[in-house]
Amino acid sequence: MKKLLSIIFLGTIVFGCKDMDSKDAIEWPDVLPKYEVIFLMPHDGKANEFVEQIKLHDSKFHNKEGGPTTALRYITTGMNSGYYSWSEGPMQYEYVDEKGKIEGHQESWDSNVAPLVKDVLSTNYYSLQTPISYTNETLSYDANILEVVGFKISDKPNAGKEVRTMLHRWKNAFEAGSSTQEFRVFSPMLTDTFESDFYIVWPHESMESIETWEFNANQYLDEVYGKGTAKRQWKKWNELTEVVESSYRSMVK
Repeated sequence: MKKLLSIIFLGTIVFGCKDMDSKDAIEWPDVLPKYEVIFLMPHDGKANEFVEQIKLHDSKFHNKEGGPTTALRYITTGMNSGYYSWSEGPMQYEYVDEKGKIEGHQESWDSNVAPLVKDVLSTNYYSLQTPISYTNETLSYDANILEVVGFKISDKPNAGKEVRTMLHRWKNAFEAGSSTQEFRVFSPMLTDTFESDFYIVWPHESMESIETWEFNANQYLDEVYGKGTAKRQWKKWNELTEVVESSYRSMVK
């Protein structure tokens, strides 16, 4: 009888582990969507002209039906405040090659936008980590405010894999609770000592909504993965990640 109970107990553990493994399995697509982001500082007294020339350039050479779209945002608070971020996506590198061949495209930028730019802080491509990001059909990513938080990952063994697993679990928790708050995870395609290892981007309709949205992710983590999961996960998250930058970016309309 004791032997039978032991077999049943061990079987429960094995099947429980398999079930947990299936929940933690991340299905990665062959190719992830990418976004180009350029950080620009206009010359003093040229901000309005800079914005207008960006809009004219984008209307002529970008935002074509069915293609990537652009967005201009002003960084109001946090790291790199005072700069503008110009972004375009989603795309693949094939689009970058095609864009470079469009007649007049580069000349337009060089003649009308570049002379108004005091400083280009950086340019990079970022891949949207769709399997560990949360969205739903009712949400719009063209939000008025983006809350952008950059993280560095610990150099401990398997830290990157564990962080991705935790992000995937949060995505599943948000789905289980049908959250109305979206978050997206981005990774830089090119890295250096200054670039974060990954970013979490939270879209908001207003500054007020940053404080007022409510969702008990911890509750749904425990419901999906078992009681105590949220507490253990937050402890591990704090051990493996460090916030190194953050900012609020307001849409320029």
